[in-house]
Amino acid sequence: FSRGGKIHVAAIQTTSVRYLAENQATMERLIREAASRGARYILLPEYYPAQLNNAPGTPLKEVRAGAETLDGPLARHMLDLCRELGVYIGFPLAERRGDGHIYNSTIYAGPNGIEGVYSKRILINLRKAAKRKAAAPKKPQRPRPYAFEEDEIYTYGKTDGVMNWGGVRIGALICADGAFPNLYLARVNKN
Repeated sequence: FSRGGKIHVAAIQTTSVRYLAENQATMERLIREAASRGARYILLPEYYPAQLNNAPGTPLKEVRAGAETLDGPLARHMLDLCRELGVYIGFPLAERRGDGHIYNSTIYAGPNGIEGVYSKRILINLRKAAKRKAAAPKKPQRPRPYAFEEDEIYTYGKTDGVMNWGGVRIGALICADGAFPNLYLARVNKN
């Protein structure tokens, strides 16, 4: 892009339900709407597909069974949308890699395919955090709608997240990664 050029971006936020097909249909509708309004870069929320069934009582092996590779149905669906609409989509994926590990990843795709992958580096564990705050006044606890914490499901990402995506240099972060200045400052300094 030349200096002073505009980049049209859409950040989609929605509530996921437990059913993958319903989440995909909702997201496809919102992607099409964003593209029709001129967005060329479309970012989807972490966990939108709800591809992992992390309900209480579900064994960890079953939770992880919902993860997919980069050539799986979720990624293929997003790549098809990129090609059809001529857009770039950053989408989440519980990504299974060849080494058997599962990563909380964002895939940066465009009309010509996958251009980059960033895997979350700061995985959350609320049980551990609660133990550290045990001395704090107790708040009423809601029942948890999930069984396992992120660091029990996923492997920690290792890349710095700086990449080119659709001709734009970006520094990727996922959720809690943004709370650590050393992670985002490293991206700023590398760009």
